[in-house]
Amino acid sequence: MKQKKSGAAMGALLMGLLLCTAGCATETSASVTETEEQSSMELPPLVTTVLAEETDVSATETQLSTEIKQVPLFSGEISDWELPAELGTLQSIRFSDGKLYLLGVQQQESGQGSGVLFCTPAQAEPEFQMLYPDADPAGFSGLTDFDVLSDGTVCGLICQNATEIPYEDSDFDPDTFDWETYYENYATQYHLVWYDAAGTVIRKMGLSTLLHLDQESKQTMVFTSVRCDAADHIYLTATIDEQEYLMALDSQGNLCPVQGYSTDMLEVASAFQWVRSSTGGMLLLEQDANGSSALSHIVVTDGALWKTQVTLADACGGDSLLGESDCAEFWYGVAGAGGLYGVASQQSQAELLYTWGDLSMKREELEHMLLLPDQCAVAAVYTTRGDLALELISPKAEEPGETESTATEETVPDTATPVQTLQ
Repeated sequence: MKQKKSGAAMGALLMGLLLCTAGCATETSASVTETEEQSSMELPPLVTTVLAEETDVSATETQLSTEIKQVPLFSGEISDWELPAELGTLQSIRFSDGKLYLLGVQQQESGQGSGVLFCTPAQAEPEFQMLYPDADPAGFSGLTDFDVLSDGTVCGLICQNATEIPYEDSDFDPDTFDWETYYENYATQYHLVWYDAAGTVIRKMGLSTLLHLDQESKQTMVFTSVRCDAADHIYLTATIDEQEYLMALDSQGNLCPVQGYSTDMLEVASAFQWVRSSTGGMLLLEQDANGSSALSHIVVTDGALWKTQVTLADACGGDSLLGESDCAEFWYGVAGAGGLYGVASQQSQAELLYTWGDLSMKREELEHMLLLPDQCAVAAVYTTRGDLALELISPKAEEPGETESTATEETVPDTATPVQTLQ
């Protein structure tokens, strides 16, 4: 009898365990189903520790892959350009409508420099021609900066009577020199001039007549640069009382008001560089005393001067030099620590075109750069004598016997965008 009760109790216990197990399994299945529905609808996929480690490895591989792609798109070679002897000492280069313009200076017996302008098509083999062969050289005396208008004529800055202070005079005494009168007339030495097609000055504008300043606070007023965009808007910089200012002229030769300010001028950093913009206006790279760089788009719209900061390319560092572009692929170029870069329009990443080691060139030797079509570039570099010389950078031709597969392995595909961030 006891055995029967014990067997019945054992059966009931087993039946209870089965029901409990079935119930728990049903509840767990429902919970999993509900969780899966929520995960597919609302929650992001779960990442386990193993997956996280795999993700880190993948990120590391991606970083290494990016570093591997930080190689130049081209292997370059340099060709020295033989400049005309009549050019004198090369001062600066400009480009407009497919032509390269050069400003040289020849020293006169009086000590005053006389500007000389040459031009050549922007091509591998230059064909230098004097821009104004029949013009009076006196009209270019003291020419310090220039730019080219859309009709091929030139506007420039001239400094007259640059030797007015007789430093070389044995009787010159700076303590007794009439500095007050000199500073009052200082601005009259500097003029903005326009030349016609024959190289004759047809218009002249002095900085003192352009600005309306309190003469009692005026100490130094010096034009420092002039540039013009594709729409022939003229942009000027000037040092006034040891501060650099930016201004622009309207079609009537009057100063444009600055958008958002009750002034006709903007303060800019003392270290700056102009770059012509293919999208209109100009680019202005400024560097402050701490070495920080900022890039701005300068444009005249509706008669007002606008200055808008834009994103600076990753390759631009404190000692970077921007280069103008005469090719459709790039908005501007960058001579950075790693080499020569190209920046596509409206983008902040830079493509490494050439390395300095491959070109046997140093960044410190470069004064000006111009990107040309067909992956070429013109560089103005300092020689051992301290003068400027022009060099053409072009892709290196394939070596005889080089197979197509070898060339393919050494060249980064067009889809790759090598980026190198300067420290």
